[in-house]
Amino acid sequence: MSAFTWIVLSLTVLQVFAQDGMLYSSANFPSFYQNEEGIFRCTFTLAQDEFNSITGFGYIKVGDPATDVKGCLVTSAAGTKTVNTADADVVSTEDCEAAFSSLEASLTATIVLKSTLTEVGEYTCFWFNSASSFETGSKLEVDQLMVAPTQLDMTITPDMMMYSGDTLGVVCLSQGGSPASNFSYEKNGIALQGEPSYEVGPADDGSVFKCVDKTHANYNGGQSNLTSQEKKITVFYLNSNKPELSHMAVNPMRTELLDCTTDGNLPDGVTIMYSWMKNDTVVSTEPILEVSKTDVNETMSELYECTVSTTDSKLGTVMVGYNITWDVQTTTPAKPPSTMKPKPKTTTEKDDKADTGNSKQAGSTTTIVIIVVVVTIVILVVIVIIIVVRKRKSNSAEVSKGATQETSPEQADPEKGASEEVDATAEEKNKLLETPDDNNPSDEPEPETSVTEESEKTPS
Repeated sequence: MSAFTWIVLSLTVLQVFAQDGMLYSSANFPSFYQNEEGIFRCTFTLAQDEFNSITGFGYIKVGDPATDVKGCLVTSAAGTKTVNTADADVVSTEDCEAAFSSLEASLTATIVLKSTLTEVGEYTCFWFNSASSFETGSKLEVDQLMVAPTQLDMTITPDMMMYSGDTLGVVCLSQGGSPASNFSYEKNGIALQGEPSYEVGPADDGSVFKCVDKTHANYNGGQSNLTSQEKKITVFYLNSNKPELSHMAVNPMRTELLDCTTDGNLPDGVTIMYSWMKNDTVVSTEPILEVSKTDVNETMSELYECTVSTTDSKLGTVMVGYNITWDVQTTTPAKPPSTMKPKPKTTTEKDDKADTGNSKQAGSTTTIVIIVVVVTIVILVVIVIIIVVRKRKSNSAEVSKGATQETSPEQADPEKGASEEVDATAEEKNKLLETPDDNNPSDEPEPETSVTEESEKTPS
């Protein structure tokens, strides 16, 4: 509820009790601020003759002259009454006319007057006529005029930038206010219990703080927003989302990766350093360590510890550890041959191995069958192609031979041609034998031997 509403309600209650002659202090109601505009309600109940003689109504500080009236004036001329404001900063002419109309109708009215108080004292609502003034019974005693602070300051310690583990302190101060201010504190828009003072951690990084003046919360009708400027803090920290110690049962012959990476909010220029230890010996300075075992004959354990630090000692250190158990029960054949004697296999393991071997053999057999079928098909295709080519060549040869016999009879019957050639040669020889020799006339001719006969003797 706004301060404006509180003032209205409180003054209304005050007027009711004041009807019985009681006087109430502003300490029981929302306070007035110096030179701040507030609300003052004045209730009037008049007799008919009082209304007929009224020349004004409003409020005034007790002891001040009537010329300091704050309210409305009523003037009469030719039997007609006119209502105007005595101070436009206190009440408008329209409000004065409305209040007078209510008095005229029922002789009862309540007028709302704006109060701009400049000093403490007793104030009273009244009406007056040309002869005198009369209090209405509505009174207000102002024993203190408050003064709002001119400035609010918030100080954060040790600084706006701090390290995880530092103790945060938030203090608010006001200047120029009266009375002194009391404060409430907020973190990220949520009210805190009392003045913040605690050890900050990573979760506080980026938090926003502010303070609110509770003493002067009603200043300017509650619209003044008497709060400090918001301030955001930065918390530097080094953090790890890994457990401090992890237990792992792993298989020898297999490489394991041990992770030591961290996160956090580090100042500019700060470097993270890693140190892996095994048996008090540094084995790596990298954030991730590779470990494996090839010479494990029985189950054994090893401890690897990683220390994370920075070049800024205020950030502290982070420890991450891994307890590795090399379990030979889970060993499987590895890349290098092992010197260990193979452990006797159970019936189930043998059956599983046999099933695996049969599956592999069945797969190999299927592959071989497919290859044989493909090769057979290729061979058959090649054979068919060769047969077709040879058949075509044979047909071509027969066609060529038939054409030769039609054009040359001798070629068609080679024995007959050869016999005719022999007969022609014998005939030429006989002609040569029958020619006489002129140089030897006395010589007896030799017995003629027919070339024909020789040729006949010659087996055909």
